Amino acid sequence: MAEFGPASANSITAPFWAAAREHRLVLPFDPATGKACWYPREDGTAYEWREVAGNATLYSFSVVRGPINPLFEPTYAPGLVELDAVPGVRLVTQIVDCDFGSIRCGMPLELCFRELQPRGHAAFIAPVFRPRS
Repeated sequence: MAEFGPASANSITAPFWAAAREHRLVLPFDPATGKACWYPREDGTAYEWREVAGNATLYSFSVVRGPINPLFEPTYAPGLVELDAVPGVRLVTQIVDCDFGSIRCGMPLELCFRELQPRGHAAFIAPVFRPRS
């Protein structure tokens, strides 16, 4: 059975999940190029983990209304967001705190954190996004 969140973390993603527990979003930056790299690769690069601002733009999404994944209770909205502070970096996340019928690509979002509880797995804190107020 696949693990989620910090349970699936290896040494390369541990800083991301540790920061999420503190309600902070950090990303790895390549010190040679100064560019953010998400998802980090285990290629020997010694990444610099930096905190980034949480505003984002919704790039793509879906609304899951039926039981397609037995670990998560419908209804929820997975989304792909592009961080405003780090153009080109996109994160897979969930869209929360809104009427799912109002979600649109291009909508401005803001970062928040939630405890997620997949069935049969330990709860964990994850960065999620809601419509920007």
